[in-house]
Amino acid sequence: LIDRVRGGRRLMVQATGAGRFVVQVVMIWFTDDVALFPLVFCALVLHKTYEISKQALVPAVVGSDAELVEANSKLGRIAGVTGAAAVVPAGALQFLFGPVGSLAYGTVFFAAASVFARGLPRDTADGGSGPDAADVTGGSEDIGVAWAAMCVLRATQGFVLFQIALWFRAEGAPPVWFAAAVGMGSLASFIGNAVAPAVRGRAGFDEERMLAVAVMLAAAVAAGAVLIDGYLAGVVVAAAVNLCAAVGRLAFESIVQ
Repeated sequence: LIDRVRGGRRLMVQATGAGRFVVQVVMIWFTDDVALFPLVFCALVLHKTYEISKQALVPAVVGSDAELVEANSKLGRIAGVTGAAAVVPAGALQFLFGPVGSLAYGTVFFAAASVFARGLPRDTADGGSGPDAADVTGGSEDIGVAWAAMCVLRATQGFVLFQIALWFRAEGAPPVWFAAAVGMGSLASFIGNAVAPAVRGRAGFDEERMLAVAVMLAAAVAAGAVLIDGYLAGVVVAAAVNLCAAVGRLAFESIVQ
């Protein structure tokens, strides 16, 4: 639907901002009610819709396909930094005023997002040209292969997180080790977003090769960790997998774009 409506992508970014503002306001009245769960579900759907619309708009704001990785990298870094910065006041408001404080705080950001989205470039999709949006391959066999590789990286991320959590718990490891694994994983994702443009530009890797190297590097680190005993190996694997997944995600998004 987004691809077939004139101006649909920019309009959808505005609509998701407004929609999340409304959902957030309604949540304030149902913080202790079972109705909170469908509201959270709506918020998640709107978030994913926003992510899709945002990625679809990226090609309209770059000069050439070679700049896609760098543009996606900047978006990833901005999201990481602003997300971390926004958590601090949200936590303070949660502590002082409870859920109402942090939810009201969130409404400010979603309202601002809807307003700022008006400055995004207009797209002219009318459904009359270009590849069929329902076609998974989008006219390129590379996307099918890239999709499979990205599925492997995403599945690996989730598996490693649960594997480390269950392993550390079974071994009676101090909680600080799991905190270290999660923290280093988040830091590694940010580093992956930062270094991806250099890999694309200075190293001379195209997006397909970046994605392939990300998968192979994650496998190599995991294989090497088998030979290393101790909780530190788990932390290293968590960081490596998240770094590779971040680089792979940027490459995959650029291939699709």
